[in-house]
Amino acid sequence: MPGEDHDFRHRGVQPFWFWNGDIDEAGITRQLTLMWEQGIRGVFLHSRQGMRVPYMSHRFLELVDHARRETRRLGMTAHLYDEFPYPSGVAGGRVTLGDPQHCATRLVQRIYEVSDAEIYLPRGRVLNATLVPLSEGRPQWSRAESVIEHVGVRFLHETYNEASGLTRYNRRRYFETDPGPVLSFGGGLSADGEASRIYVSMQQTITDHKYWGVFIDPMNPSAVEAFLSETHDRYADYFGSAVADDFVSIFTDETFPEWSSLLPEAYRNRYGDELLTKLHALQDEAHPEFIELSRRLWELRLELFVGAFEKPLRDRCHRHGLRYSGEKPVLTLSQLGYMDIPGCDPGHTKAGDHPDVLGTSIRKNARAVYSVARFYGKAATLCECYHSLGWSATLQDAKLIADTLLLAGIDILVPHGFFYSTASLRKHDAPPSFFDQMPYWHLTRRMSEWIDRVQDAFADTVISADVVVFEPSEGLPTEAGLTAYGDLMWGLMEARRDFYVADSPMLELAPYPVELLVIPPLRYRPPALDRWIDAHPQTRIVELDAEDPAGGVRAVCDLIDSSVPLRVTDGPTSNLWVVTRRNETRGSSIWFAVNIGSVPLEVASKGPLLELEREFDTSRRPIGPAEAVSLAPFEAVLIRPESEHKRRSTERSPRFSLQEVHLSLDREWDFAPLDPNIVRLGEFELTIRTLDGSFESRTARVSSGPLENQLAESGLEIPVGFDFGFGVRPAPKLAELLLTYGTEFEVDDIADLVLIVERESVYGRWEIAVNGRAVSRDAFRDSVGPIPDAIEADISSHIVQGRNRITLSTSFDSSPPACGLLNPLYVAGDFAVNHFRDSVAVLSRRVASGRFHAFEENGLPYYSGAIDYTGTVTIDTEGAGADERLLTLGVPDSFTGSLEISINGCEPIAFPWSPYTSIVDAALFAPGENHLWVREYTSRERSFDGEAYDPVERICKPI
Repeated sequence: MPGEDHDFRHRGVQPFWFWNGDIDEAGITRQLTLMWEQGIRGVFLHSRQGMRVPYMSHRFLELVDHARRETRRLGMTAHLYDEFPYPSGVAGGRVTLGDPQHCATRLVQRIYEVSDAEIYLPRGRVLNATLVPLSEGRPQWSRAESVIEHVGVRFLHETYNEASGLTRYNRRRYFETDPGPVLSFGGGLSADGEASRIYVSMQQTITDHKYWGVFIDPMNPSAVEAFLSETHDRYADYFGSAVADDFVSIFTDETFPEWSSLLPEAYRNRYGDELLTKLHALQDEAHPEFIELSRRLWELRLELFVGAFEKPLRDRCHRHGLRYSGEKPVLTLSQLGYMDIPGCDPGHTKAGDHPDVLGTSIRKNARAVYSVARFYGKAATLCECYHSLGWSATLQDAKLIADTLLLAGIDILVPHGFFYSTASLRKHDAPPSFFDQMPYWHLTRRMSEWIDRVQDAFADTVISADVVVFEPSEGLPTEAGLTAYGDLMWGLMEARRDFYVADSPMLELAPYPVELLVIPPLRYRPPALDRWIDAHPQTRIVELDAEDPAGGVRAVCDLIDSSVPLRVTDGPTSNLWVVTRRNETRGSSIWFAVNIGSVPLEVASKGPLLELEREFDTSRRPIGPAEAVSLAPFEAVLIRPESEHKRRSTERSPRFSLQEVHLSLDREWDFAPLDPNIVRLGEFELTIRTLDGSFESRTARVSSGPLENQLAESGLEIPVGFDFGFGVRPAPKLAELLLTYGTEFEVDDIADLVLIVERESVYGRWEIAVNGRAVSRDAFRDSVGPIPDAIEADISSHIVQGRNRITLSTSFDSSPPACGLLNPLYVAGDFAVNHFRDSVAVLSRRVASGRFHAFEENGLPYYSGAIDYTGTVTIDTEGAGADERLLTLGVPDSFTGSLEISINGCEPIAFPWSPYTSIVDAALFAPGENHLWVREYTSRERSFDGEAYDPVERICKPI
């Protein structure tokens, strides 16, 4: 196996490290060091949109080399990523730019009612046009006839050029442009008075794919070979043997086969039949050939993709001494067997929402990916997680997702992603960034250490199950069938029954006899599945009914016993998820349990004595059938059989009966934000003028963002010019424009204020004024305030009591790369935002006291950072003889943030998530009054998005 010498104890959190800014050596070293200090032991170097260093340039490779040397110095695992930005295949455009033979096409299917004399079709190559008469609204397939010979081409747009005549006597030249196919009813095509439909299939060149417009055909070996030579081979040429010495794997992302111009010939060679004349059968499930044609195309796409993409990528990785890793949609589960580190993409739900780790698609199913690794003997599994969780994400969200993924069988958590920079619009690239942009970043080590503890406990164990759920992709499932499949997996998890997921090829590799095979509803029964069933008569078979998925789940659970020696004595029993991990050499088991819900659970042993290990306590609490143990909301624990020395001892550790000290935080405090407070100014009055003064728009209210978004939002008109080319449709272009943005706020008895502008917020030549007085560009300096990647200027001398107006103007040449005021402006200082007048924020003196976590009430609606709360509390310490106490914080309902507290000046004690419990020295507490200091760490959604997460409705709402 390539890379076998790499230390695979470094699993855990290994993020996509988004290279999305002005990358340099100092920044690389600083950020890798920050990760290492918080227990992050590996990175995937991910070239991402926003990166200013040209991809695959010599400078880019120099920076990758610096990162390679720094990860080696720190002892971190490093992985390469094979694209800029994604999906994998175009090598940052190098494969398709100037090489149209590599470009992908798509199959476009359309159905038209026969009513007009002619039908204008989408632009592309017409592969099939079939006329089908209707009887009582139903297609009469036996009477279908091809009408493709009635398709022709017509120009669809008329224009002329003012100065393109051939002589000085003729100043205008007429053109028709934009040729497109037209199906004409003239010249013999007739529906004979019957109602009819025309089914049209077309092949279109993809021109609207994200990032590059075009994409490669991943079933075309020539295109894939060009991709490999521009990525894998370039890395190998530059690094030589170091590519295998210092990188573990190369990650491929999201590439999926859909249509290829190679398919018709391959279909003819494989099946001895013509594909193009049958494409209309794919447009109606009632067509008698729908299932057979769908099955053949499914098989053929898989065959071509594996031959052109999967095998060449795997072989090229191995040739260079790397593992093949990645996450992408696949046609069948066993297809992941070509990867050395197969991956998936669930793990994007906040605490309190239903976890998403068991999706019905393969790439969203963590247990399915674990099953591949188990059956094929893979080194590890990965999950690209936290994608689009949003800037409201907390460490509680991150840890709960990590726990459910660990429970499902994932080894490497790949957060999407760690941002090199959040400047300008980059912060909205599928946030969050669980990195140093988050105020709670310094507490991340606790999560890293917990994941290490869980994975150490899992060492030399496997998820052991004799139940297999058949993965239905090769059976062409219906939506109802997929729903039944999903319900089955959730039902098994909630009933604490372990299971694998497998398709036909994987069943042949099952690690031991399958006791029960559960088959979801399928359109098509794969012959390989029936052959396997016939060869294993000892296996019980249950086939689910799509009409009664719940009944099917109950029937399956009745046939198998849970291997979990734990029961729920109080609370929703379905909220307790447990996995059994078994050491097959020693014949011993451990269990990992997660309370996925927002309410506590009481659990007890079913009989044998067990030991429970919590994140905040490494000692092992005994669990018997008579004494229930409470699991806090979202808490995860390790459970083991009671150890031999405990069985021989009649004494229990005094730690298991510690006196509990409960401190409620839901009260009045003196409080102070550590950073300046901010008011987020994200709404503006926009006026557009031309630089020559020939046009001025009306004024409209817009949000910060690119100009095209603002125009769509406001309906503003702008002057548009045109470039006239010879014989092509005129192309619109912007005139030279001056954009003026205005916004207001009010001040009540506040003096010292700072204006903050995020870097790259404005393109072009911009000027800013407060109350008509210019703020010099020289007045701005690097900001050390509450907004990362920003500059700031003191505007105190420009401020008046009452209404204040900020005006930002920017001018630019036509067709800029990005224009408009892209980000909000911020005003920072020591103030409160306690109310609004006429939708204008009012800044007034900050109050000194308020309730915990009450942002709006305390005048901090847009604040992101840390907040200190101080106060006193009386604690009863009488009758407590132990040296330690069990300290529990009472937090408001639905609170999922991170805290640190100090009691009477002690070193801060971290409470990063639920349970907000810690074992502390009893000497910290004094009789009577005790001084408390509490520091709350927020996320970033209030400042970055102007929103706050509503845990009841489970959405982010504007402030």
